[in-house]
Amino acid sequence: MDEKKSIITIPFVITMISFIGGCISYFFIDDRIPIHWDMNWNVDGTAAKEFVFLISAIPMILYLILDRKETAAATIKGNRISVTISAYLLVAIQWISIATAIKPDLNSKLVVPCILGIFFLIIGNYMPVVARNRHIGFRTPWSVRSNLSWKKTNRIGGYLLSIDGILI
Repeated sequence: MDEKKSIITIPFVITMISFIGGCISYFFIDDRIPIHWDMNWNVDGTAAKEFVFLISAIPMILYLILDRKETAAATIKGNRISVTISAYLLVAIQWISIATAIKPDLNSKLVVPCILGIFFLIIGNYMPVVARNRHIGFRTPWSVRSNLSWKKTNRIGGYLLSIDGILI
């Protein structure tokens, strides 16, 4: 399998499996599914259990819509990375909601920050090497105009994002 195909296929397969699993989980959820947490990671917003179909479909639909063809190589890579990371984050949020609905005593105070920290580490690790593009990176007026500024801004921002991921 070549690199281009694997970057496109693996996230789609993961989002499709997640969609199917989310639809199956409908039968194990009581009445409500958590959709919002407060600052202390306590559930403070719920929806009807049918909402599981929507939160299961969103990662797959967004992946299909956002993974479009680009012309510049840096833009293609940046788009694929940002779409893939976004799809995986949405899948993680979907399964946190489903797991909390099935097992209400799940310690979301531990799970949610850990998952967010992992995603910050992944994004922060990638930021220092990302080429200038339209999709991923710290886009300031100065970094958009200059390659040197782009590299320095994203290097520092990536390190800070990684540190933030560890601190979460």
